[in-house]
Amino acid sequence: MLTLKRRRGESIRVFPDEALDLNMTVGELFRDAEIVIEVRETHRGSVSVGIEAPAQLKIWRDKPRREHE
Repeated sequence: MLTLKRRRGESIRVFPDEALDLNMTVGELFRDAEIVIEVRETHRGSVSVGIEAPAQLKIWRDKPRREHE
């Protein structure tokens, strides 16, 4: 399980790997695995989350958004 810390305005993006067969159905993708998101800890405006997902999906931490953008 991947563990990430996020603060207000920060996000996590889950998207398909480039090698994923785009003809695969959603059922095929999630047949043997599912996306699991677990809140592990909260502390002063940040949260630590654990993420488990099929290997065909990528998980990226997005840069925080600036308040004035």
